[in-house]
Amino acid sequence: MPERKFSTLIVGILAIIAMTFVLDTGAWAQLKYKRLHSFRENRGISPAAGLIFDAAGNLYGTTSGGSTGSDSSVFELAPNPDGGWTWSMIANLGGAWTFGGLVFDTAGDLYGTTAIGGLGNPYEFGSIFELVPDPGGTWTMMGLPATLDVNYPEGLAIDSMGNLYGTYSIFVPVGECEQFECGAVFELTQNSDGTWTNTTLYSFSGGNDGALPDSVPVLDAAGNIYGTTSQAGAYGYGTIWQLKPQEGGGWAEYTLYAFNNGRNGGNPQAGLSADAAGNFYCTTSSGGAYGYGTVFMVGLADRQIHVLHQFTGGKDGANPNGTVVVDASGNVYGATPKGGAYSSGVVFKLIPSSGGRWTEQVLHQFTGGSDGAGPNGGLIFDSSGNLYGTTYGGGINDNGVVFEITP
Repeated sequence: MPERKFSTLIVGILAIIAMTFVLDTGAWAQLKYKRLHSFRENRGISPAAGLIFDAAGNLYGTTSGGSTGSDSSVFELAPNPDGGWTWSMIANLGGAWTFGGLVFDTAGDLYGTTAIGGLGNPYEFGSIFELVPDPGGTWTMMGLPATLDVNYPEGLAIDSMGNLYGTYSIFVPVGECEQFECGAVFELTQNSDGTWTNTTLYSFSGGNDGALPDSVPVLDAAGNIYGTTSQAGAYGYGTIWQLKPQEGGGWAEYTLYAFNNGRNGGNPQAGLSADAAGNFYCTTSSGGAYGYGTVFMVGLADRQIHVLHQFTGGKDGANPNGTVVVDASGNVYGATPKGGAYSSGVVFKLIPSSGGRWTEQVLHQFTGGSDGAGPNGGLIFDSSGNLYGTTYGGGINDNGVVFEITP
């Protein structure tokens, strides 16, 4: 064989080996993502909230019902020995729109909300429901207070006594909302006869205190309640608020921060997440240096806003509206419904480094195809550190997916 042809052959073989390595590396990277379930019509579609685990490792969530509410449901995904998952609908929410997630009590009962209608309630009102597990593996649905007389209650938080806390809002132009129309924080307490009492703890005015609390409240060990509003406030772009219980009863509201849609962001639509030290983390859906939202931390020591990342609207993601989670090493994980290489959202990781700097690592770019599109809800960890979440669209049937990511 002539020397030139031999050299060309060697170069070609090396090129093939290099390309194979690149492809293998890409395939390995994609193994970090796994689709667990694709939703389809008549079985619940378009999940808008995150997931929760039970003690046995089963996942639970809600579907929003798409454009009509007719596919709103509560579902379970049970892991199989072969690595697959078995999906089952455990409750049909009866034509409601459902945008909130679920919470367990200590007895294993599930609680959730419908944003509009469902459970026999008038279409314009939201509902609170309880699901009680039966010995045969089915679930019995029970209504709590018949209605909230408002729409758009978000998901619920639960304290050690089994009391439930939530927020609701009505889509009324800011500046025109009256009492209860700008949103409120409520508490549900169970009575000895099994009934529930619904108490409004605070009603937002649409002024400096904010309006439209669009997220699940967070409780601390002292009984204080924290959350965000997406509108109004001193600059018109939402607030971070605290409710503190008062001696003799009642609650005092404190506005901890008002967003101005500048570098620190604006219009937070997600709830706060706490780390082990008591710092809060959250996202804004707008603002930042590029106008596509931020991830921020509220420090326990100084109660100041520290911006961890400003989204550019490119491959790093855009307009986050779900909660973030923090691991034991202080890394922050979340998702954006927009942006990314395919404009279908991303899952991201923020890594702290010296000097207060943070580096973003994109764990998955949603293509809008079978892997899903538009992750709106927050993420959760399993005991091994894997992440789980949902997308509103995409998947095999273009009705959303449940996914797992191994960071």
